[in-house]
Amino acid sequence: MNLPQTKLGTATCQSNDDDDPDFLSEETLPTELISPISIQLNLSSTSNSHRRCTVCQKNSSDRHRQVVVPHEARTQDFIQKCIVIPANSRCCPNHLLGNYFTQESISMIPKVNNTTRFNRSDITELLDRVRETLTLNGKLNFDCAHSLSVEDYQRLTDSLTRNQFEAVANTVTDLRKSEIRSVKTCLAILFVKVRTGLSNSILATLFSLEIHQIQRATHAVRFSLVKSFVPKFLGFQHMSHEKFTRDHTTPTARTLFADNQPETGIFVLNGTYIYLPSFSKADIQYA
Repeated sequence: MNLPQTKLGTATCQSNDDDDPDFLSEETLPTELISPISIQLNLSSTSNSHRRCTVCQKNSSDRHRQVVVPHEARTQDFIQKCIVIPANSRCCPNHLLGNYFTQESISMIPKVNNTTRFNRSDITELLDRVRETLTLNGKLNFDCAHSLSVEDYQRLTDSLTRNQFEAVANTVTDLRKSEIRSVKTCLAILFVKVRTGLSNSILATLFSLEIHQIQRATHAVRFSLVKSFVPKFLGFQHMSHEKFTRDHTTPTARTLFADNQPETGIFVLNGTYIYLPSFSKADIQYA
């Protein structure tokens, strides 16, 4: 008779903090029971290889290193194509956008086996991951790349594409992730608020959070952007004069305003929204 095997596991979380009570500390998980592989289901699966990409079938090498397929991507593939990707399978990094497959990569994943063998723990884990994904679909989810279309990103973030949103999120390195909201969720809350002007109570409904959590997230991501993003991409200090004149001065502007001098930089300042005191006399006010 096959008896269940015992395995110890640990999870890395983050510690509670007076500033953010949503953080968890590192702790050891209780003993996990792993049953023998004895259940065969009529579910298609990919090959179980640690040396070949699950998507494009390229072999791993020193020049072409591969990464372990995240469980979010495995769940995504199961929901969209009903193909099981075994745990610890590998893929090329360019097939992933965050922890999810790109839509192009999803369409390339081949079906190798017509049946898949599971143990009881595998089935329980698969059901839990599917349930978690379906639960997240009830709210605005910027962590799952395929849950929002390109048009959704542009409508909600004031014309940012999905890749541009990912790039901004990658620069916010000092913003900490908690159990209930990720870095991308914090960033999305701020962008949606600025774009739409919605109240915190409505944003709390859209993101399935409490109002105080929306307030905390907005405050945290605003300070993080000022600290991490602004110095790299905004202001006179983020770019050298040579780079500005070479890459950001058009030939037309150089011809009209600088007599074709290549070392001259030209920029236009729009004063439409600059605050100025109002004069009581109409002729001065509208001068």
